[in-house]
Amino acid sequence: QQFLAEFGHIANAPGGVARLREMVIQLAISGRLVERIESETTASQAIEAAAELRCAYEKKLDLRATRMHPPLHSKPFPVPDHWQWTRLEQICIYIQRGKGPKYVERSSTYVVSQKCVQWSGFDLSSARFVANDSLASYGKERFLCAGDLLWNSTGTGTAGRVAIYQADESVTTVADSHVTVVRLANCSPRYLWCVIASPWVQSRIEPSHSDSLVSGTTQQVELNTSTARALPIPLPPIQAQSRIVAKVDELMALCDK
Repeated sequence: QQFLAEFGHIANAPGGVARLREMVIQLAISGRLVERIESETTASQAIEAAAELRCAYEKKLDLRATRMHPPLHSKPFPVPDHWQWTRLEQICIYIQRGKGPKYVERSSTYVVSQKCVQWSGFDLSSARFVANDSLASYGKERFLCAGDLLWNSTGTGTAGRVAIYQADESVTTVADSHVTVVRLANCSPRYLWCVIASPWVQSRIEPSHSDSLVSGTTQQVELNTSTARALPIPLPPIQAQSRIVAKVDELMALCDK
């Protein structure tokens, strides 16, 4: 309520709208944008269901079983009691970098690069093409699915950007080796976008940060797949994720206005 009361005041300050967007996302992932509904399932149930979905997915595609990081022993910041801190890999069926493609002038399959992953959203217009005769080396899991999170993983100024893959069903697409593909099991891609886009994560895409997520130098940073997999996630119940996203979109529309 205080945030809404001061919305106009903050918006009119220098750099205020950008600051507002950051505040909206941070409030969202801290459980401070919507009230709890007692009848909703718990976050732990979502994590259990995700584990079953991941095992089924790996079995179906004959993938090697995921080796998980140790459980989290600390909570980066307070969240509501019915939420749960978990690692990103615990709520995904697949997390992996794309692979270096054999480019051609034109083919049946697009290659998503970091240029396609913008803060404004996913943009296929800058994608190139991979040779059809090389597609046999791509497992089924490497072809992008609607709702995949695409997370830029190399380069100063580009690493850290995240977008949700949305493309026509008739389009076939893979990612190159500079983009990490995050395929969620049963959670809202938009909510996870908020987590990755939050100041709490983005401030750490910087080698000098005390809790940095990247390696390398300020000239060339690298977000390793293992680090992405291990990222702590403040997870609300699935139904609450939808309500949080709706409130975020409502407040972002006010920022746009």
